[in-house]
Amino acid sequence: MNIETLNTKAKEDFKTIGFPTNKHENWLYWTPDTIQETLLNAYSEPQESILNSDAIVIKNGRIVSAPEQTGLTVSYDVASLANEDLSFNVESSSISLLNSAQCQQVVIIKCNQKLNDALNVRIETDPSQNNVTVNTKIIVIAEADTAMNLTFFHQHHGNISNISNTTCEFIIKKQAQLDVNHVFKNQKAHSFFHSILHLYEKSKCQHLTFVSESTLMRHDTQANFYEEDAHLDLKGMGILQDQDKFFNHLKINHFSKNCFCKQHFKSILTQDAISEFSGLVYVAKGSHGVDSQQLNQNLLFSDSARVLSRPQLKIDADDVQCAHGSTIGQLNPEEIHYIKSRGLTEQEAKSLLTFGFAEEIINEISHDTVKKELTSVVKQIIGSLKVTDEK
Repeated sequence: MNIETLNTKAKEDFKTIGFPTNKHENWLYWTPDTIQETLLNAYSEPQESILNSDAIVIKNGRIVSAPEQTGLTVSYDVASLANEDLSFNVESSSISLLNSAQCQQVVIIKCNQKLNDALNVRIETDPSQNNVTVNTKIIVIAEADTAMNLTFFHQHHGNISNISNTTCEFIIKKQAQLDVNHVFKNQKAHSFFHSILHLYEKSKCQHLTFVSESTLMRHDTQANFYEEDAHLDLKGMGILQDQDKFFNHLKINHFSKNCFCKQHFKSILTQDAISEFSGLVYVAKGSHGVDSQQLNQNLLFSDSARVLSRPQLKIDADDVQCAHGSTIGQLNPEEIHYIKSRGLTEQEAKSLLTFGFAEEIINEISHDTVKKELTSVVKQIIGSLKVTDEK
């Protein structure tokens, strides 16, 4: 396979499927009809030399810098993917096909041993033109018996008329361990993000997403369990204000027995923010012993904020433990009263409870520096929310 073959195949597939419309359940509440022209206008720029640095920096779909580290390779070597089981697109979003059709390069991050130090990856979009889409495609491979901790910082610096369309595909092989954090802050333009995860025998993965101050963002995740005893934790925290919109869609495919998956996503909304969670767990025939849990919790501080929550199960196997749940509401008045009785003001009590709601997810971050940074960000945002149950 080469990049030209990938582009051509994806273009042909996209011609068949086309742009999503409101007739598709996963696009019922928003379709990219007003930005179709921009999505088709892919941004390109010449390749520059790759510099040595502590972090991996990917700008406008190209590698800017990468560390020289034993056990880690960062390259464009698409030929090395010949024997890998890849998807290159997410079933729930044809926009991911545009990413494969228009990407100039495929960035490959490969881990060949257990890495002790956490690694930062900065994905930057900063095109020199307006009304263009920056396509970034990344494939992360954790070879058998390896371990890696990655944090992706997604940064959009371009004009609000521009779009970022990013796909990250993860291959977690036998007994490999991969911890992944995605941090989206101050995304003032349209952002499409696609996560694809492939899990093999006894592999373990924690995949966490943090979103704040995002004008409009859509995140589609697809996870495939191919072999036994694989574990996946999917977690997320969104803090949405003003007219922020976050559409979070997931499909979990259990193609093998005795696998475990836990989903836990939370959101805090104020003013006119919108959050959508749509998650489908599919257990294939013969995939016995699967344990797959799904939970979506939402905290609202405005009557005009809107939450759409649709956890779903499709089970074609016996002897499984699958559950789903959703909560949407405000702070518990009894808990507020209890904390006030200990000497705090009402505003302080609400801020404390709100931080406690978010902290459950933030504490799951295994990268200590990122955990401290996001804890500070969450406290700052909550402190500025003036969390009152405004009618």
